[in-house]
Amino acid sequence: MRVFILDKAFSGETIYILRKREINYLKNVLRLKNDDLFTAQDIKGNYYQAKLQESTLTLCQTDNPESTLLDHFSGFKGEFVKITVYQALCKGKKNEQIVRALTETGITKICFITSQFTQEQELNEHDILRLETIIKEAVQQSGAKTVPPLTPVTSFKQALSTATGCKIMLHQSLLENSKTLFEVIKGQTEISLFIGSEGGFSDEECLAFENEGGNAVLLKTNILRAENAGLYTVGAIQTFLN
Repeated sequence: MRVFILDKAFSGETIYILRKREINYLKNVLRLKNDDLFTAQDIKGNYYQAKLQESTLTLCQTDNPESTLLDHFSGFKGEFVKITVYQALCKGKKNEQIVRALTETGITKICFITSQFTQEQELNEHDILRLETIIKEAVQQSGAKTVPPLTPVTSFKQALSTATGCKIMLHQSLLENSKTLFEVIKGQTEISLFIGSEGGFSDEECLAFENEGGNAVLLKTNILRAENAGLYTVGAIQTFLN
């Protein structure tokens, strides 16, 4: 269901001051007018009935968010399998494309990582603010149930040590144990998906991944670009498990 996402700084106030970009979205994109009612959501997942007043919203927390949705298009109402995507940093604006697409699929969390072949090693403050804005807009556009948090950039080694659930890497097995995606995910409820940058993962990283109990998976498709691999794989997982 589509709702308006409140800024991460919101902490339960009854009056919410709209930013210029938010005013444009509500009035020019959605064509809402003063006194129109709609559903808003904070980053903790709480819902509010919102009333538009010029450049502010009057908010009242609600347990019935569907009564004032921005639209009534039918979306998936079941529970999504929990998917955390560990994406190796890519060059330029590819990270923005990746975040937008993955957020719209309804994944649980996005974690950017560095690996042996990543050329970018960090996200600066401007990058982070831009990606957080993209996540918010993607949630509003897609009707995703939750706002996936953008975690700090970490190393491949650290990510591997903290990843939970069924761990999957798109790479040919170095232990001659490659499996199909569906063999690996059957019956799973939580998945950690590792996607490489433009250069993929190194053989050393793949071996370490498998030695930690991870699954090397070869997709039955053409070679995918780094910015498309995660979206393709998440779509396949959700189609099979949801």
